[in-house]
Amino acid sequence: MTPFFLYPIIVLLALLSVPVLAVIYIFRSQFKRYPVSSLMLWRFDIQPRVGESKCERLRLPLIFFIELAALAMLSLAAGEPVSKLAAHSRPLIIILADSYSMRAVLETGTPREQARAFLRELLQTQWSPYIRLILAGKEPRITSEPIHTHSDLEYQLQRWQCNAPRAAIEETIGLANAIGRGRANILVLTDHATRDPKNLSDNVRWHAFGSPSINLGFSKATRSSCGDHDKCMLEIFNGSSTSQKTRLTIYAGSNTISSTTIELDHASTIEWFLTHLRQSRW
Repeated sequence: MTPFFLYPIIVLLALLSVPVLAVIYIFRSQFKRYPVSSLMLWRFDIQPRVGESKCERLRLPLIFFIELAALAMLSLAAGEPVSKLAAHSRPLIIILADSYSMRAVLETGTPREQARAFLRELLQTQWSPYIRLILAGKEPRITSEPIHTHSDLEYQLQRWQCNAPRAAIEETIGLANAIGRGRANILVLTDHATRDPKNLSDNVRWHAFGSPSINLGFSKATRSSCGDHDKCMLEIFNGSSTSQKTRLTIYAGSNTISSTTIELDHASTIEWFLTHLRQSRW
């Protein structure tokens, strides 16, 4: 461990007060008044020999050393000393994107499968004494207790289902920094590249799996009976990295029930309601 200060300039400026305090006490000790009742008392003062100066031992009060120690400790505390740990001995917080797009089927497998394989291989060689998983869904969600063994890792990876409409990566990174108090390594596993790599902190590693593609699909569908007719609600999700426009056409057998054009922003959903449907298969 290598100790260092977050604010070294403050430490240097504060330490300058130490010699200033010493100079003040030295001058105060050299010029003191000694009230006496008679000058006869000075006859016994030892006179220096010719050509020599009289040297007096510097005598500083106890309060000087107390103030000196207090100034030194305040100077060090103002710089916020921390210990620079080795990379593998730091806490590791892993952020897993929990959006639908992580389940997109590609030639090399889904981004979730690729991220799992990468994580297992990484932790085989770079295990950390403190590991936590955070799922980045619509809101950040911490998974249970810290991971201590590979069995704990496999158990918690089972909770990574990727059912959220979007992945709040930026908010989750903020939560991870708060948990690690700025001293933890953060590993982000997602399916898209960061929008601004320059804004990433030095302790954040971003790994993207998959490739940009159009990703529209149904995320929810319900149907209910209302007298002689049925009602239907369709929720459509856009997992693409850009806005998308498509035509939604619903058939009942060979008949067209509805046909309309819809447009969705990135990582957004829309609910489409159909009413007065006849109770038949469609």
